[in-house]
Amino acid sequence: MNKTLVLAAAVSASFAANPAIAAETPVKGGELKVAIAEAMEGTRPGIDGGPWHVIQHHVAEGLVGFRDDLSIGPAAAKSFTWSPDGKRYTFVLRDGLKFHDGKPVTADDVKWAWDNIYLSDKSGYGCKSRFDGSGNMAERTIGVKIVKIDVKDPKTVEFTLDKPSGVLLQLMSEPDCLPAIISKSSFKADGSWDKPIATGPYVLDSAEHGQPVVLKRFDGYVAPNEKGSGFAGARTAYLDTLKFIVINRDLVPEALSKGDIDFAPRVTEEKYNGLQDVDGIKVSNGPSGTAYAILMQNTDPLFKNKKLRQAVAHAINVKELAEATTQGRVKPNPSALPLQSIFHTKVHDEGYKFDPALSKKLMAEAKYDGSPIKLEANRDRYPLMYPNALLIKRMLEAVGFKVDLVERQWDEQLANYNAGKFQMQSFAYSGRRYPEANYDHFAGKKGLRTSVQWESDKAMAILDQARAEPDPAKRSKLYEQIHKLMIDDVPVVWLNQWELYDAYRSSVHGYVPWVLHEARFWGVWKDKA
Repeated sequence: MNKTLVLAAAVSASFAANPAIAAETPVKGGELKVAIAEAMEGTRPGIDGGPWHVIQHHVAEGLVGFRDDLSIGPAAAKSFTWSPDGKRYTFVLRDGLKFHDGKPVTADDVKWAWDNIYLSDKSGYGCKSRFDGSGNMAERTIGVKIVKIDVKDPKTVEFTLDKPSGVLLQLMSEPDCLPAIISKSSFKADGSWDKPIATGPYVLDSAEHGQPVVLKRFDGYVAPNEKGSGFAGARTAYLDTLKFIVINRDLVPEALSKGDIDFAPRVTEEKYNGLQDVDGIKVSNGPSGTAYAILMQNTDPLFKNKKLRQAVAHAINVKELAEATTQGRVKPNPSALPLQSIFHTKVHDEGYKFDPALSKKLMAEAKYDGSPIKLEANRDRYPLMYPNALLIKRMLEAVGFKVDLVERQWDEQLANYNAGKFQMQSFAYSGRRYPEANYDHFAGKKGLRTSVQWESDKAMAILDQARAEPDPAKRSKLYEQIHKLMIDDVPVVWLNQWELYDAYRSSVHGYVPWVLHEARFWGVWKDKA
């Protein structure tokens, strides 16, 4: 027997003898039953919310999408380029791209969808302001202005902006605002919505009120050449059917055990812990983009002194905090950017060294007189806000701070945050997908937005440079400059990222959580019944 046949026989025997290896070999077919918490509002990509927010990505694609590392990759487009001046972006559609009705997708279809949905006043698209130049915060514009969309050839479309931008691709990739490429046949003859005829790996089969939402595999889907990552690249569908079933969250463990559902996204930590040792059930966990932080109001008489803010920062042992609150599952993160982001370079690992002696020295230099610090926290929003506050109170008291922990309802604490009326808060910033949005969340002008934590003209000037720079490598260097300025100024002490959990039956394979924590069921398969 030749060496090739011997090797093949050995591999075959290995698979037969090792069920674990066989289980990791994708199998086509079967149905996946997924728990959803509420009924569907509608099926318009980028417009309707609720469970459709996740389901839509199995049915529809935009031109581009976020990868696992939050860089931008191809989706309906196989390539994208920008002009040297950063004002023109060109997209080439991938080979074999078809709508669910079998018709080839052309650049004219892309232009039609943008002109009639995403840039239209009549469509109900809630993210239009991100693309028509009208989106802004109190002190600056946060979107882009598309002034022209040109069809260059049947597979090539060009977007022209009024000024250079480095955020168009990120805005196009936002999962909640998905500007999907959909066919005109998605609408009825009278112009009302029918159902999405799009380009994703699954077709919407049924979405009747009070019934499960059913998707069927689209055999006409031709994957791009790039390996699947995040919402970019190939979306290889193994399952014949995805069925999304409304179920009370409290009934999830029982439903999983009975097989009434196969997958439950975003279960609570309590359920995650309770299901870890249940036969036939698997659990997964991973960090989200939401980040815990300690906020210090620098207009406060105490915290307007930077040395006192530095003293607080050096008194907090962020590693010990993460170990205690997440059992070591989540690492500390001193940056406003998620650990998983391609822009989170080694520079962003630089934070505040835990140094009680230095903290005491800075307190003395700041002439801290023992005045009590009011630390606000709550128990009813993100789960670690209160535990973080308890531990940080002890750490601060260990170096000589006097801390009064003030428990508030979340609505009350949020109102204080928005008004800038607090001394210190244990807080969490909800996840953002790209750096400009991360920094916009907490930096700006206090006179225009009272919730602003950090005022720095220098940092904002650098951020404006990044916003206009299409080259990711150049933007990355600018974000590093901003991080260094932030660490020096101490407007926020970042702690770690919020952890999210999923639970599913052991017959389910191939599921991978990621930083956006939007469940993806392409690449997932089940054991044959």
